[in-house]
Amino acid sequence: MEVWNLSEQIAYAAIDMGQFEYAKCIIDDLEKQFPGSIRVSRILGMFYEAQSMFPEAMSIYEDVLKRDITNLAIMKRKVSYRYFAFYFQLLYSFVDPGMYPQGNKGHQSLSRGN
Repeated sequence: MEVWNLSEQIAYAAIDMGQFEYAKCIIDDLEKQFPGSIRVSRILGMFYEAQSMFPEAMSIYEDVLKRDITNLAIMKRKVSYRYFAFYFQLLYSFVDPGMYPQGNKGHQSLSRGN
Protein backbone atom coordinates (compact mmCIF):
# COMPACT_ATOMS: atom_id res chain seq x y z
CA MET A 1 0.00 0.00 0.00
CA GLU A 2 2.84 2.44 0.71
CA VAL A 3 3.98 2.10 -2.90
CA TRP A 4 0.62 3.43 -4.09
CA ASN A 5 0.65 6.33 -1.62
CA LEU A 6 4.09 7.23 -2.91
CA SER A 7 2.85 6.92 -6.50
CA GLU A 8 0.03 9.33 -5.69
CA GLN A 9 2.50 11.89 -4.31
CA ILE A 10 4.77 11.46 -7.33
CA ALA A 11 1.79 12.06 -9.63
CA TYR A 12 1.04 15.33 -7.82
CA ALA A 13 4.70 16.34 -8.06
CA ALA A 14 4.84 15.50 -11.77
CA ILE A 15 1.74 17.63 -12.37
CA ASP A 16 3.27 20.51 -10.40
CA MET A 17 6.46 20.24 -12.45
CA GLY A 18 4.58 20.11 -15.77
CA GLN A 19 5.72 16.55 -16.48
CA PHE A 20 2.33 15.60 -17.89
CA GLU A 21 3.32 12.47 -19.80
CA TYR A 22 4.97 11.04 -16.70
CA ALA A 23 2.01 12.05 -14.52
CA LYS A 24 -0.42 10.39 -16.94
CA CYS A 25 1.53 7.12 -16.81
CA ILE A 26 1.33 7.11 -13.02
CA ILE A 27 -2.36 8.03 -13.05
CA ASP A 28 -3.03 5.19 -15.50
CA ASP A 29 -1.27 2.76 -13.16
CA LEU A 30 -3.28 4.06 -10.21
CA GLU A 31 -6.53 3.70 -12.18
CA LYS A 32 -5.65 0.07 -12.98
CA GLN A 33 -4.84 -0.68 -9.34
CA PHE A 34 -7.84 1.23 -7.91
CA PRO A 35 -10.63 1.33 -10.53
CA GLY A 36 -13.31 3.88 -9.69
CA SER A 37 -11.25 5.46 -6.90
CA ILE A 38 -12.32 8.96 -5.96
CA ARG A 39 -8.75 9.82 -4.95
CA VAL A 40 -7.48 8.82 -8.38
CA SER A 41 -10.31 10.78 -10.02
CA ARG A 42 -9.24 13.87 -8.07
CA ILE A 43 -5.66 13.48 -9.33
CA LEU A 44 -6.93 13.08 -12.89
CA GLY A 45 -9.06 16.22 -12.53
CA MET A 46 -6.05 18.15 -11.29
CA PHE A 47 -4.05 16.74 -14.20
CA TYR A 48 -6.60 18.25 -16.61
CA GLU A 49 -6.76 21.54 -14.70
CA ALA A 50 -2.99 21.94 -14.92
CA GLN A 51 -3.26 21.70 -18.71
CA SER A 52 -6.15 24.20 -18.92
CA MET A 53 -8.53 21.39 -19.85
CA PHE A 54 -11.20 22.76 -17.54
CA PRO A 55 -14.30 21.13 -19.08
CA GLU A 56 -12.68 17.69 -18.72
CA ALA A 57 -11.72 18.41 -15.11
CA MET A 58 -15.20 19.65 -14.23
CA SER A 59 -16.75 16.57 -15.83
CA ILE A 60 -14.63 14.35 -13.58
CA TYR A 61 -15.53 16.42 -10.52
CA GLU A 62 -19.24 16.24 -11.36
CA ASP A 63 -18.97 12.46 -11.66
CA VAL A 64 -17.26 12.23 -8.26
CA LEU A 65 -19.95 14.39 -6.65
CA LYS A 66 -22.66 12.13 -8.10
CA ARG A 67 -21.01 9.23 -6.26
CA ASP A 68 -20.18 11.19 -3.08
CA ILE A 69 -21.93 14.52 -2.66
CA THR A 70 -20.10 15.13 0.63
CA ASN A 71 -16.59 15.09 -0.88
CA LEU A 72 -15.21 18.42 0.36
CA ALA A 73 -11.96 18.21 -1.61
CA ILE A 74 -13.87 18.05 -4.90
CA MET A 75 -16.34 20.74 -3.83
CA LYS A 76 -13.42 23.04 -3.01
CA ARG A 77 -11.88 22.42 -6.43
CA LYS A 78 -15.16 23.30 -8.14
CA VAL A 79 -15.66 26.46 -6.07
CA SER A 80 -12.10 27.64 -6.67
CA TYR A 81 -12.56 27.01 -10.39
CA ARG A 82 -15.76 29.09 -10.44
CA TYR A 83 -13.98 32.00 -8.74
CA PHE A 84 -11.00 31.64 -11.03
CA ALA A 85 -13.24 31.60 -14.11
CA PHE A 86 -15.14 34.68 -12.97
CA TYR A 87 -12.03 36.73 -12.20
CA PHE A 88 -10.25 35.53 -15.32
CA GLN A 89 -13.18 36.68 -17.48
CA LEU A 90 -13.26 40.00 -15.66
CA LEU A 91 -9.54 40.51 -16.14
CA TYR A 92 -9.65 39.37 -19.77
CA SER A 93 -12.37 41.94 -20.51
CA PHE A 94 -9.74 44.65 -19.85
CA VAL A 95 -6.98 43.08 -21.96
CA ASP A 96 -6.48 43.35 -25.69
CA PRO A 97 -6.79 39.78 -27.08
CA GLY A 98 -4.11 40.60 -29.67
CA MET A 99 -1.55 40.66 -26.86
CA TYR A 100 -1.54 36.86 -26.78
CA PRO A 101 -0.31 35.49 -30.11
CA GLN A 102 -0.31 31.92 -28.72
CA GLY A 103 -4.11 32.01 -28.63
CA ASN A 104 -6.66 31.93 -25.89
CA LYS A 105 -7.43 28.23 -25.45
CA GLY A 106 -7.75 28.61 -21.67
CA HIS A 107 -9.98 31.67 -22.02
CA GLN A 108 -12.31 29.88 -24.40
CA SER A 109 -12.87 26.96 -22.03
CA LEU A 110 -13.39 29.35 -19.11
CA SER A 111 -15.84 31.54 -21.01
CA ARG A 112 -18.14 28.56 -21.53
CA GLY A 113 -18.72 28.57 -17.79
CA ASN A 114 -17.82 24.90 -17.37
